[in-house]
Amino acid sequence: MKRTENGHDPCIGELSGVMNACCGHGETDMAYVQFNHSDYKEEPNKILLQGEKALKYIKQHSSVGLFTF
Repeated sequence: MKRTENGHDPCIGELSGVMNACCGHGETDMAYVQFNHSDYKEEPNKILLQGEKALKYIKQHSSVGLFTF
């Protein structure tokens, strides 16, 4: 699969307010969504969802909707 027009992962697309994410490619425990919050000036400045919670977020907020997991 090719990246989206904006260079995003083809299985996730663009997720607003997200620094990086991975669908886990079939391995639920490997899925994550890491949010970037500019309100914090020092570490930790990120909130992280993992596993089932991450997949649920991706399914609900993805700009592409190509989910097979």
